[in-house]
Amino acid sequence: MHLERREDCFVCGDAVREEAISFPVKLNETVLDLKKRIAEKFSIPDPELLYKRWRLSDEQKLADLRPQTGEVIYIDTSRRFMPLPLKIEIVEE
Repeated sequence: MHLERREDCFVCGDAVREEAISFPVKLNETVLDLKKRIAEKFSIPDPELLYKRWRLSDEQKLADLRPQTGEVIYIDTSRRFMPLPLKIEIVEE
């Protein structure tokens, strides 16, 4: 069976994709610290973070994940249909 990609499809198309928003990330903070900043900035009370293939747990240190500037973390929440992409911007303290 041959499947064709539909541009207006919310699963495989580009119609509902959003541009990633740049967001500063400190490597010494935990996922919980980052989630608190995201919740405050975007008024999302229940953010869950997705990075590469992982759903991040609160106690993880960002430095252990070795993120790079320009990579994307997705915010998953019950209040949005699609995860919100955040482009990582590594900042020094």
